[in-house]
Amino acid sequence: MLAMTAPKSPGLLSRHRIAAVILLCGVVLLVAIVIVARIFLSSSATRATVKDFVTTLNHQRGVAQKAIAASRVSDPLGATNIENSGEIERRLDLLQKAAAANRAALESGDQSPAELTARLKRAGASSLEISRWQKRFREQYDWAASRPVYAARQRVVELQIAMLNFLRNHRDAWGILDAKQGVHFYSRDQRREFDSLLQEYANAVLEEQQAVSKSGAAR
Repeated sequence: MLAMTAPKSPGLLSRHRIAAVILLCGVVLLVAIVIVARIFLSSSATRATVKDFVTTLNHQRGVAQKAIAASRVSDPLGATNIENSGEIERRLDLLQKAAAANRAALESGDQSPAELTARLKRAGASSLEISRWQKRFREQYDWAASRPVYAARQRVVELQIAMLNFLRNHRDAWGILDAKQGVHFYSRDQRREFDSLLQEYANAVLEEQQAVSKSGAAR
């Protein structure tokens, strides 16, 4: 006699299907949680990366502005005490520090798009995130508007250094008649050479003033 196999209970089959569906839903939910967690962690990392980067740039700007201000507390080219021993060297030291700090701010500003991209990549940001952050960075950190000010200031400081170096290198060729007349050269050729530097300096100061008037970002 053939053995008869009892049919599976419909109730038991339904319970198996329900368990499979529940298990599948659990797996899907777990995957979703992992994805959301990764997105959250990635977003947090990129935000922190951008924040640290902007903090660094602002610090460099602040250092440059303080150095420029320190070099201008008194007129770097003023006649008062300029004949005193070590006075030209003291002024040059302040101006060289200002030039170095301002140059660093210029270079970091010029390199900021590439540097931000590199930092975001190291933080694991996607191409879409990088593009989004670059756009926000350009809008909020308007280097295109600020750069002319820093470039003009650099030119001013470099010309101040050039004039003081000229005075130091030709120490026996000039003197101070009075504070109003300023430096008096005994040689016409040296006077013309110094006046040429002085005219470049006056033009650079005017360019700086015009750049500052166009942008309040780097005052």
